[in-house]
Amino acid sequence: MKKLFSRKRFTCLATLALLLALLVGCGGQAREQEGQSTGAASGEQLAIAAEKEAAAVRNSGGLVEIKEKRFIAQCNDILLNPARYTGRKIRIEGMFSAYDDGTGTVRYWVTRNSPGCCGADGVVGFEFRAQQAPDCLENDWIVVEGGIAEEESEYYSSNIFIRDATVTVKTERGAEFVAS
Repeated sequence: MKKLFSRKRFTCLATLALLLALLVGCGGQAREQEGQSTGAASGEQLAIAAEKEAAAVRNSGGLVEIKEKRFIAQCNDILLNPARYTGRKIRIEGMFSAYDDGTGTVRYWVTRNSPGCCGADGVVGFEFRAQQAPDCLENDWIVVEGGIAEEESEYYSSNIFIRDATVTVKTERGAEFVAS
């Protein structure tokens, strides 16, 4: 039977493979270090940072302030872990919207645009309830402060909203579209 590789040829190929593996590995580390030094962050790094920030807020027992750079992550943490936040005070900025829910009740929202199923067609934010109807126009930039509350819903397992909200209209707008 004929040998496919001689010992010399096998040693040469193994050495080349080892060198290639070392070069690829070192290049990957250099690219990773370059990304860290320029401030670039992966999705995983952003998620870890958002969770650390959310944990710090949960543990502090203080005001939950939804930040622009972590808007979606912070809103999701509240929606996924309502027991950690219920009763806490929240401050959130975004666009005002109102709609009739079909029962004659007008519901108010503070939202921002976000990625969705078909590109940039998503919306993230919270419903809020105030003692009196807010003096806002559709799409006004507002700051909403109130308490985080949870109630049972006929459509969802629970509904998270901002109760006893105070609403302030701002002239300076933040980022209407958020991605994290």
